[in-house]
Amino acid sequence: MPPTWGLRTCILLLSLTTPLALIACSGASNGTPQSSSSGQVLASDQPAAAGSCEETGNPCAVGDTGPGGGIVFYVADEPFTCLDGAQCTVLEVAPAGWNGTDVDPEVAWCQVDQPGYAAPVDLDPAIGAGWSNTLTINQECGADSAAGIVLAYQGGGLDDWYLPSKDELAALYQARSSVAGMDGDPLSYYWASWQDPGQDAINAAVQFFDDEGLPGATFKDLTARLRPIRSF
Repeated sequence: MPPTWGLRTCILLLSLTTPLALIACSGASNGTPQSSSSGQVLASDQPAAAGSCEETGNPCAVGDTGPGGGIVFYVADEPFTCLDGAQCTVLEVAPAGWNGTDVDPEVAWCQVDQPGYAAPVDLDPAIGAGWSNTLTINQECGADSAAGIVLAYQGGGLDDWYLPSKDELAALYQARSSVAGMDGDPLSYYWASWQDPGQDAINAAVQFFDDEGLPGATFKDLTARLRPIRSF
């Protein structure tokens, strides 16, 4: 279909000039989340990192340190559904160096030998949907996938970090100047936990973090950058 051919054309042109360019373009005290009697994970049960906006008791603002030791990049006017039914208002992103290196890792969304590579994965692009999306991708693509890697991250002693949804990643792009290490490379693009139903199933969504900030897509087994987020 036309979107797929357009994406592949961009891949071929870029691959002639840069090794990074096989991309597709388009215009409790242990930190474990606690559950309520209904089985829902409650944002209020998350322990706050020392010096975080939650610990001070003040409303969180973009640029503040979050409970997980990351950077707050989105504050909603109204609560959104998150974490298996909890209500959240804030998103934070893991800090630069979260993986122990100076730059964010480049990983595959899903390998070709996994069930989720060639089959459509039912995902939601909305704010708050990234947690559910990430669990689904991990189930379909395994621990070596982008989803599996972010689920293994436990920054701030918390284990509810996830791969941002399409809209969450777009919000992160808008706040990139408040987040270290995400806007210095013109070829910097990050995975979202989403795939466009209008494209081939072997494509997953990315967001470019250059000045234009275009959304895009690329083949799931190719690599894009990764930065975990969480909601509270």
